[in-house]
Amino acid sequence: MVNSSYYPLFIEQNIDRLDENFNSPKFNKIYELIKKSKFKKIVYMGNEAKESVILKNITSGRTPKGIKYLDEGICFLGASNIRFYDIDYQSVPKISMEDHEKKLKNSQIKNGDLLISMAGTVGRCAVYNKEDECNCNQAVAILELNQNEIIPEYLMYYLNSEIGQLFFHKLQHESDQPNINLDEIKKILVIVPNTDIQKSIIKKCKIPHKKFVDKEIELEGLKNNFDIPMRDLLNKNPKSYDNIFKSNYYYILPSELENVRERIDFVANHPQFDWIRKFRESKNNIPLKSIINKQRFSYGLSKSALDSGEIGFLNVQHLSFEGRILFEPKTYLSKCVEKKKLLENDILIARTGHTLGKSALITNEYEGFTFGSFCIRFSLVSNEYLPDFIAQFINSVYGQAQIMILKAGSGKNNINLDHISDIRIPIIDKDVQKYVLKKYSDSLKDLSKLEVEIKNLSEQINKEINSELYN
Repeated sequence: MVNSSYYPLFIEQNIDRLDENFNSPKFNKIYELIKKSKFKKIVYMGNEAKESVILKNITSGRTPKGIKYLDEGICFLGASNIRFYDIDYQSVPKISMEDHEKKLKNSQIKNGDLLISMAGTVGRCAVYNKEDECNCNQAVAILELNQNEIIPEYLMYYLNSEIGQLFFHKLQHESDQPNINLDEIKKILVIVPNTDIQKSIIKKCKIPHKKFVDKEIELEGLKNNFDIPMRDLLNKNPKSYDNIFKSNYYYILPSELENVRERIDFVANHPQFDWIRKFRESKNNIPLKSIINKQRFSYGLSKSALDSGEIGFLNVQHLSFEGRILFEPKTYLSKCVEKKKLLENDILIARTGHTLGKSALITNEYEGFTFGSFCIRFSLVSNEYLPDFIAQFINSVYGQAQIMILKAGSGKNNINLDHISDIRIPIIDKDVQKYVLKKYSDSLKDLSKLEVEIKNLSEQINKEINSELYN
């Protein structure tokens, strides 16, 4: 058990971290909340020295060499399948019972286990509440809890609340794909009221929780269909490659590609990409390099981000597949050379990692910012194309499928200036571009409305938890 007044000392003694993110003053809010706790029972999630009060076991999955993905079988969850408060079973790959029972015996998931995403968006927590067999890859933590001390749903709400998310953001390692490990998860402090209080919190949170999940599913559906205006315009009826794109982020290969796994460049040469190769060969397309301003075509700065500074510092985490810049968390540099500053109508594209291929337009709001080394910046020299149309084209299945067959690398995929130059774009009248962008604008309004509703529901859940836990 941890006395809250000694919390800063305990955290320093247990974790020796020198990185700026871990030591950022913004995480002092954790100490403030711990001190305000109504309850004296405050324990570490795990304890190396003796048996944990609340944790029976913690493990993660893995992706064994040669594992096969099937149309039917045991659910094999990745970080992308773990939402806040819920699990997405619709897009999850499947594995055989043999792999589940033999190769992945130690990561079998049971009813009542708490699951935590460990890569990409770190710290999303959900309780597995099915009786069906289930397993997961290395980007998911599985927590078996001592349910006499802590109810899984309570811990889910606690970890998804403000204090839990502050812990995850503090402990995660910032990189092109943020991540956290099991030992670091064990260092999270948990306020443990008696089970009657825990049940009260669960009861109060259930209604906004249900609404939150419904809105999240609605938002996800909107995002998955966000490029419909581009598909309607080009009328090529391309297949959906959601699983292929997710392989960039969570190291999952789609089942239809497994039989050619050992081939060199198997994705680039796979027949299911014939449609995009034909698209690239069309005389109705031109290479992107023909409209790029070479003077503003460059990689970003290899610098460590600061919590404050003179110049906003954009990285891959700030780019969205809807073509937006989302400047959260806010990061800065103290200075940068003039030629690395962004201008309105520049386009940023993520060149590596789990965000590979995301493209976003620089608006007036972000003019004068600079950008990180995992991004590439370019602008246009042609007046025949609207910059936001190009950004949305790159984010559509037409741009993303080209990136998939152009990319390089084995362990970590990447794209470079030559790859971006070689993306083919359709020859489209400017008025038609404006018409398509209007459709995107309408979808963005719907998306923004949903995001506000989701944020409000999240705040409502957090308010219910705070009212029970803190003075």
